[in-house]
Amino acid sequence: MLNITSIKRFLLIAVISLISLVWAVSSTIIFHESQEQVEELFDAELAQLSRMLQAVITTNIKLSTNSAPQPLTYLDKQIFDEAFGHQEYNERGHKYEKKLAFQVWNTQGQLFFENHIQLPKSFGDLKAGFHTVATNNLKWRSFTLKDEDYGFWIKVAQREDVRTELTNQIAWNTTWPSLAIVPVLVLILGWVIQKGLSPLRIISVELKGRDYNNLSELNESDYPNELKHMVVELNSLFQRVNESHQRERRFTADAAHELRTPLSISKVHLQNIQQVSKNTQVIDFVSKALIGINRLIHMVQQLLILSRLDAQQDESKTTLNLNTLCNEVMLEMNQNPGLAKHEIRLSAALSIELTVNETSLRILLRNLLDNACRYANKHTVIEVSLNESKILILNQCPTLDDEQLSLLFERFRRGATSNQHSSGSGLGLSICQQICQLSGFKLNLKNRQDGIEGICSEVLLN
Repeated sequence: MLNITSIKRFLLIAVISLISLVWAVSSTIIFHESQEQVEELFDAELAQLSRMLQAVITTNIKLSTNSAPQPLTYLDKQIFDEAFGHQEYNERGHKYEKKLAFQVWNTQGQLFFENHIQLPKSFGDLKAGFHTVATNNLKWRSFTLKDEDYGFWIKVAQREDVRTELTNQIAWNTTWPSLAIVPVLVLILGWVIQKGLSPLRIISVELKGRDYNNLSELNESDYPNELKHMVVELNSLFQRVNESHQRERRFTADAAHELRTPLSISKVHLQNIQQVSKNTQVIDFVSKALIGINRLIHMVQQLLILSRLDAQQDESKTTLNLNTLCNEVMLEMNQNPGLAKHEIRLSAALSIELTVNETSLRILLRNLLDNACRYANKHTVIEVSLNESKILILNQCPTLDDEQLSLLFERFRRGATSNQHSSGSGLGLSICQQICQLSGFKLNLKNRQDGIEGICSEVLLN
């Protein structure tokens, strides 16, 4: 399996690398081919110039009275004295004329026609065709031609450094436009790849915003053919998850309803036995049984709450006063005989208005306070602090490490530091977390940081 962390980055790197490689190879080939073609063009010009001189000398011989070439003067002295500077040419000529040389020899080996550029003057070394000669630390590309009718020799030469400069310049001018296109091509490819991968980003955003309350099928027609198979499998997965969730929710609700009535009846019978019995041992056994029954009843109530929360799709929200709601919940807690041994104090700087589902928020506050009281040391203060951004509930109890705190959100996971934990069900914090998720809040559990040993329950409202 390929270890690809980003499809977009992989495609960009792969395509850019391929384009760069193809460009480098093709540009190298084009550059060398251009050099060869320009070299051949310059050689052709040397041959053409030689034949032009041949025509001039032949005409000169035909016009001569003794049928021999007459001495000629090449009028290039003025162009040699010309200072072109940064200009390549003017009305008098071109600066590269200084880089061209020619010689014409008669049959007796006499040099009777040349320009002012000095080439080796050796009649015996003349050979027809193209050659490379050296003089004064310079190399020359030359072409030598012999006239078969009159026997004279023509030698035309061009400086190698000038040929190389012009050849490279022409070859580079042929190559660089393709280099300039590469950045533009990369930008276009980046846009094309991003556009091509946009369906993946869209489906990712669509899935990120979903939870088990939204398991509706994706519309296959909204996605390209390459993703339709994946969309079909996702829709199948959504259907299986939804069916499983519905079965779990129905089972939880049915089990809780079925257990509530027999548990209540069992509790009444145990209370009756406790009242009529005179046997101390029987009364003790019944008291312990009642503790277990109360714990089961509490668990069933929590399961019913969970069932209602799982089934809840759209909450009806109202604007309420958080201070008033907290006071009402605190009054309910104080009327609970098992929790009345703790003092609950509320501190709020101002009146806070919230738009939220009242039932859910009431359950959240009641469960957090119930949890704080159950796990607090006896006869300690439970502090409730309110402001516009969060709700803090602090108790006094042994602290826990971060791993233990995170495990408390699991269902049926109960703390080990409670002084009166026999009536806990391990569902309270799970219910609180689910309410916060539905309401857009965030629930955190952490150890107190104010120098007092205890646990802080923090609800971030925004």
